[in-house]
Amino acid sequence: MTTPRTGTADGPSITVCLSLIESASLVDEGAPGVSVKTPPELHRPPVRLEGATPGLRAALRALERPGAAATTLAVKVLELDGPAGFAELQRTIALLDRCTLLDRTLLVDEAPLASIHPVSIYYRHDPDRVQAGERYTLSRFACCRKEGGRLIVESPLGHARVELHAEKASAALGALGEPRTSAAVAERTALAEPPARELMNMLANAGALVASPDGALVPEDANPTLAQWEFHDLLFHTRSRLGRHANPYGGTYRFKDRIDPLPAVKPPMSREVVPLERPGLEGSPASERAFSAVLEARRSVRQHGDPPISRAQLGEFLFRAARVQKAAPEAGVSFRPSPAGGALHELEIYPIVHRCDGLDGGLYHYDPFEHRLETLPGSRRHLEVLLRMAAITAELDQPPQVLLIVAARFQRMQWKYQSMAYNVILKNVGALYQTMYLVATAMGLAPCAMGGGHSDLFSEAAGLDYLAESSVGEFVLGSVRA
Repeated sequence: MTTPRTGTADGPSITVCLSLIESASLVDEGAPGVSVKTPPELHRPPVRLEGATPGLRAALRALERPGAAATTLAVKVLELDGPAGFAELQRTIALLDRCTLLDRTLLVDEAPLASIHPVSIYYRHDPDRVQAGERYTLSRFACCRKEGGRLIVESPLGHARVELHAEKASAALGALGEPRTSAAVAERTALAEPPARELMNMLANAGALVASPDGALVPEDANPTLAQWEFHDLLFHTRSRLGRHANPYGGTYRFKDRIDPLPAVKPPMSREVVPLERPGLEGSPASERAFSAVLEARRSVRQHGDPPISRAQLGEFLFRAARVQKAAPEAGVSFRPSPAGGALHELEIYPIVHRCDGLDGGLYHYDPFEHRLETLPGSRRHLEVLLRMAAITAELDQPPQVLLIVAARFQRMQWKYQSMAYNVILKNVGALYQTMYLVATAMGLAPCAMGGGHSDLFSEAAGLDYLAESSVGEFVLGSVRA
């Protein structure tokens, strides 16, 4: 059981208080016992303490926020149960700890300095992870951010996060930008060494602080697995999957009744439109090849031929790959050839035409409901740069005949989904890519998906708000070179 840590006679008093995690609730069921309940999304195992003694019940009530020190809990048990109740208290605290139901708050002279909050069932607290005299530094995966007025330190390597309550704690983060001992951190802050070490211990338990015995600034680079992870990739992976966070997950509809959802089909972007032919679904070249033959023939084709792709071919391609087959406006969903999470279809297609028989060069938006192109006033300079970048990325010897920019209306997903919205968007891009590949292959066209693009440049060209709608994928299309 965690005990209070006290400094020297002339130093500050140090106490580590225990409390139930913020979303846990204590339910006293009378004679049968006491239960600790948590919301289902936390994935915590249920805890029920049968036949809890009066002293244990009093100690559990003391664990409700703001919590109490271990000595305070022991006194309550001793007063009501006598010495025999102390062992049961220790077992109960250990059980709550194993079930990751306990927060810890570091008090220095009775003022909170920092707290550590478990965010997954895999968290295990080690009160002695940081040793005096050894050097530690912030992990290159650690991040500090503000959430709800609170300063949070967390890392995708950990199963807990640390909340900073005082400026002294924030100053310690700056000191830990280089490998330092707890004594060295104390010298550079207004903290004494014992609370500096306790704070560092919290950071280490959260995966935000790593040992650096040789003084290396980035000790994770010595690990061949960690060395190959970039910060943003690992953070995105852990925060968009269950396991290392306690955030609500899935279709929570958190903005329902607060913000109106975006319409299933984007309103027209231009009055100048280009109608596209609607091909028949039977008897056309795209339907004559067997599916297995199309699938086996699918390749990225990086050379375009003459004559270029035609307006009719582009229209058939978009019709088969991306049109609205049917819609349910009252539900805000639509159904298209490519699958999409929740049938929300947040992806929009913006063709940049360089060479296309029967269609002027420029920037267009595809209306999947009316099956038409809307002419947009993109600047020639921006479009030329985007085409050149696409040629370099796709390894083309000339600008692509048509560059299809795939953009996402982010709030279509974010309105419904939480923690996983961007993750689903990227999966939808992958599904759309494959659909485009198969359609282009069946039609005898030259397709090539790209792995990256310039979202800011495209948003500027199309006059879009980067945070509301910007590019998440690019696809090159043209005629096949003979």
